[in-house]
Amino acid sequence: MPPVRVESSPPLFRGRNAAPQFVWWQVASDYLRQLLTLGFVFLTNVVLSPPALVLSWFPGLRIPPDSAQRMITWLIRCWLGFARVIRTIQVELPDGKNLRDLRGVVVVSNHPSLIDAFLLLAVLPRTVCVMRADLASNLIFGGLSRLAGFVPNDRGLALVRGGLEKIRDGENLLIFPEGTRTRCSSLNPFTKSFAVIARKAGAPIQTILIEREGLYLSKHLPLLARAALPVRFRVSLGEIIHPRAGESAAGLSQRVESYFLERLENDGENIRLVQRPRP
Repeated sequence: MPPVRVESSPPLFRGRNAAPQFVWWQVASDYLRQLLTLGFVFLTNVVLSPPALVLSWFPGLRIPPDSAQRMITWLIRCWLGFARVIRTIQVELPDGKNLRDLRGVVVVSNHPSLIDAFLLLAVLPRTVCVMRADLASNLIFGGLSRLAGFVPNDRGLALVRGGLEKIRDGENLLIFPEGTRTRCSSLNPFTKSFAVIARKAGAPIQTILIEREGLYLSKHLPLLARAALPVRFRVSLGEIIHPRAGESAAGLSQRVESYFLERLENDGENIRLVQRPRP
């Protein structure tokens, strides 16, 4: 698949109307829709995650990881569909078809919001996510991810071995090298675990650039803070980066980090692609 160069994205960040008139019932309605969107995720996990966690403790009762992955994809699509219908979240996926064609690659993305993994797992087939260890072991949020074979990020060499196994089985490995949501700049410093896995597996690195409008779901605001709706995102396919012969994991990680830094900017509220002048 040829690389896709992402240059600019003016339509997403068209701005909000200046000084909107305060109407209490509209504010209450928006906040109710926001709470319903959050409640959908919470209730789904409350119902499904504990029994899935129990199943993960007994190998003879486990469902195949690819079946759990399809279940997660279906649930996320239902949630995004619900959020779209009630106009709380708007997601643009201009390269969605190409994302669905990925196989056996290390998928590396920036991490501007709390739902970035959802945005990508909704369209990436056969994908295992490297996730926070505290979430992987959480009774409410860890059950389905364990059944799907997701890899906790605190395992060191086990993380590398698990990632290599997934890649060699033809699955995609989704990693957010920032480790946590983007803070004040356009990008947090990258860890190098993804580069170690890509080098050892000889796997290409598919870059993904996520734009976020507004601060809601960022590192800066509480989850229950009132948001300006709809919350907008764009997910764009970046270039494919291949490990070079003799290149260290640190060098590869720095090269990929520089790629993101050159293309993303943070204006204090939005994380967006750098606007480049047209030739």
